[in-house]
Amino acid sequence: MKIKEVVLSLLIFLLATTVAFGVGNFTGKWQNSNSALVLSEMVVMDVNSIEMFVYNDGNFAYDNIATKGKIDGLYFPRGTKKTVIYSAGLWIGAKVDGEIRLAQAEYSSEFQPGPMVGGTYEPDWADNRYRCYKVNRGDTDANADYAEWPVADGAPVDENGDPLILGDQMIWSVYNDANSGKHENESAGTAPLGVEVQQTTFAYARSGALGNCIFMKFKFINKGSDTLNNTYVSIWSDPDLGDAGDDLVGCDTFLSLGYCYNSGEDVDYGAAPPAVGFDFFQGPIIPSPGDTAWVSGQAVPDYRNLPMTSFGKYINGEDPRSAEQSYLFMLGYRKDRASGLMIPAVCPITGDTTTFVLAGDPVTDSGWVDSSPADRRFMMSSGPFTMEPGDTQEVVCAVLVGQGSSPLSSITALKQIDEGAQAVFDLNFDIPMPPPAPEIYIRGGDGFIDLAWSNDAVGDIQMNEALGQEFHFEGFNLYEGETSVGPWHKFATFDVDNDVGLIYTDVVDAEAGGTQRTIAQKGENTGLEFHRLIERDEITGGMLMDNRPYFFAVTAYSYDVNDTSMFYDPGGNLLGHLVATLESPIVAYEVRPMTHIGAFSEQAKHVSGGSDGTVYIEYIYPDEVTGDEYEVSFNEDLTWNLKNITTGDTLLANQTNQDDNFDYPVQEGIMVRATGLPPGIVDWDWEGSERWLSGVDCGGDFFFGGLMNGPDFFGSNVTATDYVSVEIRFSFTTTQKAVLYTRGADPSYGYTGYYDCPFTVWDVTSSPERQLNVCFVENEGEDSQDSSWLPGATNGGREYLFIMNSDYSETPNPLYTQATIWDVIGDGPDGDCDCLYAMWPSRRGDRDPYEYLQDGQKFIIIASKPNIPADKFRFVTKRATESDGDFIALSLDNIKTVPNPYYAFYEEEVDQFDRMMKFINVPPADMKIRIFNLAGDLVRTMDVTVAEVFAGGGEIYWDLKTDEDMWVASGIYVWLIEADGIGSKFGKMAIFTEVEQLTNF
Repeated sequence: MKIKEVVLSLLIFLLATTVAFGVGNFTGKWQNSNSALVLSEMVVMDVNSIEMFVYNDGNFAYDNIATKGKIDGLYFPRGTKKTVIYSAGLWIGAKVDGEIRLAQAEYSSEFQPGPMVGGTYEPDWADNRYRCYKVNRGDTDANADYAEWPVADGAPVDENGDPLILGDQMIWSVYNDANSGKHENESAGTAPLGVEVQQTTFAYARSGALGNCIFMKFKFINKGSDTLNNTYVSIWSDPDLGDAGDDLVGCDTFLSLGYCYNSGEDVDYGAAPPAVGFDFFQGPIIPSPGDTAWVSGQAVPDYRNLPMTSFGKYINGEDPRSAEQSYLFMLGYRKDRASGLMIPAVCPITGDTTTFVLAGDPVTDSGWVDSSPADRRFMMSSGPFTMEPGDTQEVVCAVLVGQGSSPLSSITALKQIDEGAQAVFDLNFDIPMPPPAPEIYIRGGDGFIDLAWSNDAVGDIQMNEALGQEFHFEGFNLYEGETSVGPWHKFATFDVDNDVGLIYTDVVDAEAGGTQRTIAQKGENTGLEFHRLIERDEITGGMLMDNRPYFFAVTAYSYDVNDTSMFYDPGGNLLGHLVATLESPIVAYEVRPMTHIGAFSEQAKHVSGGSDGTVYIEYIYPDEVTGDEYEVSFNEDLTWNLKNITTGDTLLANQTNQDDNFDYPVQEGIMVRATGLPPGIVDWDWEGSERWLSGVDCGGDFFFGGLMNGPDFFGSNVTATDYVSVEIRFSFTTTQKAVLYTRGADPSYGYTGYYDCPFTVWDVTSSPERQLNVCFVENEGEDSQDSSWLPGATNGGREYLFIMNSDYSETPNPLYTQATIWDVIGDGPDGDCDCLYAMWPSRRGDRDPYEYLQDGQKFIIIASKPNIPADKFRFVTKRATESDGDFIALSLDNIKTVPNPYYAFYEEEVDQFDRMMKFINVPPADMKIRIFNLAGDLVRTMDVTVAEVFAGGGEIYWDLKTDEDMWVASGIYVWLIEADGIGSKFGKMAIFTEVEQLTNF
């Protein structure tokens, strides 16, 4: 029968069961007017308390599309609409054969994206390749900017060829001024310089100085044919610190810092407006015999770095109107308000000519300080230097924000932040880093998500003596994200069990608009864990939904052990510790409940030995599974090894973990979890008469006050293979003798004799059972000694009882008849004894054990059966499709289509042109999917490979198009799947598409 005839037959059946679906007023997704506006040249630094726009044309701290309803481009604190800078940019000025040439980024820009090639600009400068590339520490190829890192254009890389990420977040771009058509600014407008600029903007996700700072590294390359003489580089800024009309500016020549502050209360920030500034941490280098310059942490002998060499300012309306005026501003001139001419700056306090205006100290009101607040512009410059064709210079600066309790104290705070950032720069950013992010293993099952993570961060210590910091790993944080990029919700913390629990730190609070003391880490000294079974949505508390994507992350955090103080509430109650803390970046992992691929697990076969251990095999990366045979073996010290028998390779050796957790390494796609109990006592219990068991004087209350392993009691030479389960069988007719020592005798704890006791002691693990020797210590003192096993008659009387690992004899074993018990178990000639178990028989008051103990009464000690060298486990891994396993179902029974019905939109679609339905729970196999309409006509054929099933996590997408690439119409459709080696299955689905509407006219 032909396929069409089969489908028509199926349709008759399906139509009989089809439910009539009602169509509502679906109009597609709503989009606002800016939803289609994409500016590839603009991204945002947003990793700490500062939020700053960055472009690939020399502009920064400028928001030319009014993202938050205003054009200002540097927001502080991040998350608010409060701003400190309206716009900022890079200026370069030089002379070529005596002629001034400039390149300015001042609102508009005379730079354009892209490198210079062949001495000129790239004509395709608008190509998305020349965008700003934004990466975060811990990124992978999942970030397109990371995956497409433009190495060929000069983007920095590490020793492995991966993006070299400075700080915790970095933006890189390249631009140049070679296009004469871009030189149109009325304050410049010269011929091009022929300079390429590679800009690296980076910041740290921390509190303290680094939390209020963004670094910018500019690499200048003269790719033109002209020598650039008397070259200057400037950071120009139009600060609007809250309200623009009340700004003052100044500079600190010692710090190479230019800054803006307020004269008093600000309408946006109130009584405590911050101060904002720029610092030249690394200026251009010039020849200087005998000196040493530093470039990217490398020494350059016989050169020196230039500091800030000028600081200038002007108010709105006094902007430079020509290239000459702009260049003179860079040299430190000022503009005469009356004549409009550029003149040398003269300090009104000293009468000296200077290149630094307003270099006094507003805090102490000394020197030349600003007055008459207004809408200020300022620039800080460094030069002069010469650049021959092919020369390179590198300048590093930073934008910083400080906030105190008043306008002037904010200047002090800014300078303190500047000094802290300078210290970090002087160390070439060699500072303590967060612990390494754990590797995550995550899989979805039927109604649960299994989350496990590695122990890479445990024990991590990051220190720097110059900074006096030493960060120790403390714990793990678990997060669930609303999307793959957040927002993130912390739902669990597992920390080291020590005296550090809650960690507080002072951070910028966006809502409060200032610094707040808050809980940074929610440790509770729970102890470390490496696995979490998630059975409910940790954000909503609701049930996990089948096939819905969930996003999880695990981070590691540390704290500075050198700067920790107790934090108390006003009542004197300890709240936690006040200390700096570092946390690894959040890396999102997606998982869906009911994901079948990769959730297979099994147990290895115990081929030799008698332990109670179990070896579990967790299939973490199914596509890496080899199908080979493996063996787990154990060493004398009870560590274990994993060997691939097929290849002969030892994959793991001397592994110590045998706990039932997920703190195990992954090898060849699998996590092998060798679990087992440590040697010694598993449990103990009484067995015997009902009177004894039900009476008030039961075992724990009357006879045995404690029990422990022999090696834990003064050291014993028994090993893991010696531990056996023991029964103490009480009887007044079947007895054995015990060696007795007496406390308080001469010598104290001295050997007394070999006495009869109303029990026998048996090793019940051995076959046949063997009777064991016993030693007692009379421990009641001379007044209550009775020279027997019986605890003394006084209240609280007790003895010491030792069960020895030797065969019982009716005559005393000479090993145990030494002068004192210490000679047997302590420091004597046979001091390292063979004691299996030690305990403390005791009784209460004058109760007589003979009244309670009856023939047949037993005290049972149950020993563990640890994994020892005699134990071996073997298993053969199974590639996907080779076994049903626990979750990999080699059947088509669970295949479904979602959403069904399809109503015009699915939540995973990006826009109205990105339609999709999904086949879920698809088994790993090559298959053909055919889709038919109700007339039986073939609409779409999809050939699917097992690799595509793996890549989609058991899901196959249909874009709702026909084989002719046309959208399907609304209606009922039938699907037929034929899977190689499995069989076939059919089903139905309903599709209701929206009414087509034009969105643009």
